[in-house]
Amino acid sequence: LILVILSRNSVFFLEQPGNSLLRRHRRIDWLFNHVCVVHKCEFWMALHGGSSAKRTVVYSNIPEIAMLDLGKLTNAEKEKRTTIKTVRKYVDGKGRKRFNGTAALSSSQQ
Repeated sequence: LILVILSRNSVFFLEQPGNSLLRRHRRIDWLFNHVCVVHKCEFWMALHGGSSAKRTVVYSNIPEIAMLDLGKLTNAEKEKRTTIKTVRKYVDGKGRKRFNGTAALSSSQQ
């Protein structure tokens, strides 16, 4: 789809969660390194009014996406802006830190 968009001299935005592995896929690597110049911007969704902090990465063929980065999200801002809990943190029986997604996690991805 991105190739079709580029063939029409149009702009694309590819949004992914901050920890996405998509960038490591061989076809995305080929697209980003051989077909067009791709710009990357990482930002916090909470700074854009999101109900959870969620680190997000956006790829585009225009450099203006850098304007999405509104800076750091401090712990105080995170507590103030976060209205839903997407993850439950706990320590298991062996003393290891663990994480479980809550029911709010799926709804936060819409």
